[in-house]
Amino acid sequence: MFQWMKCLIATSCLLTAAMVQAEEPTYTGLTKAAKIRGQDIKVADLKGKVVFFEYWGINCPPCRASMPHLEELYEKYSPEGSFVIIGSHCQGRDDAAINKFLDSVKVTFPIYQNVDVAEAPCPGGIPFAALFDHTGKLIKSGYPSELYALVPGLVKACPIGHPILRTFKPKLVKDLAAKLKPGTNLELVIKELEAKKALGGDAGTEAGEILAITQAWLEDRKQSIKDLVASQPSAASASIQTYKKECPSDYQFDATLEALKTCPALSLFKSTEKTIEVQEKIFNRDKARNKKPKLSQETADTLSKIKVKLLAVDSSALPGLKAEAAALVSRIDKLLDA
Repeated sequence: MFQWMKCLIATSCLLTAAMVQAEEPTYTGLTKAAKIRGQDIKVADLKGKVVFFEYWGINCPPCRASMPHLEELYEKYSPEGSFVIIGSHCQGRDDAAINKFLDSVKVTFPIYQNVDVAEAPCPGGIPFAALFDHTGKLIKSGYPSELYALVPGLVKACPIGHPILRTFKPKLVKDLAAKLKPGTNLELVIKELEAKKALGGDAGTEAGEILAITQAWLEDRKQSIKDLVASQPSAASASIQTYKKECPSDYQFDATLEALKTCPALSLFKSTEKTIEVQEKIFNRDKARNKKPKLSQETADTLSKIKVKLLAVDSSALPGLKAEAAALVSRIDKLLDA
């Protein structure tokens, strides 16, 4: 009887350990040094979120083909803050070549080099993906396309919680927490939180926790703006203006915003984007019909002239213009070489 009880207890411990492990994915190598592009991701940032993790490589055609599909998912579900994609590049590291390709397919989600997740190790063949729900449970792993259809349901089931505090539930300073709204003056609330923290006690401790979360959220906001300015400045104006509402006394992006308002290259980027998108749709339509895509001579000449203008863009005021122009040139070259 005693031996049976020992076995039962041991089995129970093993099951409990397995459950804890399943609810806490173990990521290794998720460091700033490993980041190739996108926002910085910390393991703590993934708590309470649906995570799509993919091992891939730039020299793997199926991997390259999966990137636009992942970006579609990212653009659709990440704005709510409950969905994250992490790409783990696991071939030789060449940031310039990797970023050139990712720019050409307009990938914006975070890409790291040689990050692993213990609960879904790469079997060797790539691409290989793993999908975790908001509790950290591994839902499915395998070929990326097998996981796409599962994302909407998992995101819908994910409790969004507070837009800034996420799953943190205040008990003693709910009134202050309720004032923390993206797009509003957060500096005023931060001052109130600091005053409450200074008073000490349980309420002060909770105010300190909320203050730390809010400040970390703002740091992420600033980093995402910096990343956008460095890679796609034409899309940064709206983000900067929102940030100015949140932190009106922070002037670090004022010069950038003024430069964006008077930048002649942005209208060129906008018209070029439309021209490229029209031709890309025609190419995709032809491919779907098993026809070889082909540019008319007039379109080829137009794209060639645009390319010359892009290569001549003055990026002295906004260095990120060079990266954005290069991404558009890469897409043009892809059309011209087809």
